[in-house]
Amino acid sequence: MSQHDASDPKFHSVLAALMNQFVREKRACGYAYHEPIRLLHRLDEFLVHEGLMTIELPRSLARQWLAKKPHESARTQQPRIILVRHFAKFLLRAGHPAYLPESTLAARNPAMFVPRMLTDDELRKFFHALDALEPTARSPLRHLVMPEVFRLLYGCGFRVGEVLKLRVRDVDLDRGIITVRQAKFRKDRLVPPVLSLVNRLRRYTEHFGNRPPDAIFFPGPSGGPFALRTVYTVFRGLLMQCWIAHAGRGKGPRVHDYRHLFAVHTLRRWKRSSITWAANGNLHPARETIGSPRCTHSCVTFRPRNQPTCCSAKKSWRFRNSGTLGPRLHTLRKKSWPRFWRSRTSAPHQVEGTPSCRASFMTRARLCRN
Repeated sequence: MSQHDASDPKFHSVLAALMNQFVREKRACGYAYHEPIRLLHRLDEFLVHEGLMTIELPRSLARQWLAKKPHESARTQQPRIILVRHFAKFLLRAGHPAYLPESTLAARNPAMFVPRMLTDDELRKFFHALDALEPTARSPLRHLVMPEVFRLLYGCGFRVGEVLKLRVRDVDLDRGIITVRQAKFRKDRLVPPVLSLVNRLRRYTEHFGNRPPDAIFFPGPSGGPFALRTVYTVFRGLLMQCWIAHAGRGKGPRVHDYRHLFAVHTLRRWKRSSITWAANGNLHPARETIGSPRCTHSCVTFRPRNQPTCCSAKKSWRFRNSGTLGPRLHTLRKKSWPRFWRSRTSAPHQVEGTPSCRASFMTRARLCRN
């Protein structure tokens, strides 16, 4: 795919003017609209290649561009379908003929994704190897940066991009508050790490002295943020060093699985501490801490090890009192959510030693999707 400037989109097909109006409308509504613009450029190039000369979006060309490619998954195809649907609605409002594809055009993937989370023993090996990381000529600061980056991923449930984009002004170590700005859905939130993690960050900042507020908190070799690829490369190298098997692309372990691991370990600590939940299911602290906007669609349940992962496991809303809790997740249907939370009896409270923060919170929703 060709590289395009998302901030100044330039289209060349007969629909170029309407595409520009469409992008301006989306941005006026508050959408950043970066990735959809790249897809729109691909559609524009396709229409130029097919020689479209009339101001319309014909069904034949739309279906041809939306067709699932052999190497493509249904999840990758879905954003193109959504983009064409929105653009077709825009054309229809403007009085131009356009084909509106069905929202169910993409094939559904019946398999439920289950993140591969590190076991307690693997986690100890990983962080031991991480603390022994040595600097290199290309990355002289990685032995300082990477241990704190991965501890924030595990200790606060951050997305990796949120950690890498932190600036000095966003990390208030006096109050113990980290401010995440313009995260998913362009929202900000405040996250209070546990005190031991705050103390580690204080020792980390001593290596840099006084820095301007706009400086990157975890600077790369050039002074800017580390690339996502760099973090993943370090992660895979440490997995090999610790003899932790990787199941392949899309199966993990992945860097993003620390976000799942954070929530699962928090629930496990609550379970072992005999802490129960509020009957009304107050999820507002969780939504603010982890940054998941909708906490009513799905939730996380555990299953004991060596127990089947069939649908019957989803129908058991209560935690079992025996057995070791394993890192398997199940997404409950939206209509099952009220019944699940009515079975809880009291509000969540702070647990000493919880890796995430000093505030009370529930685990995030849509854990397997975000």
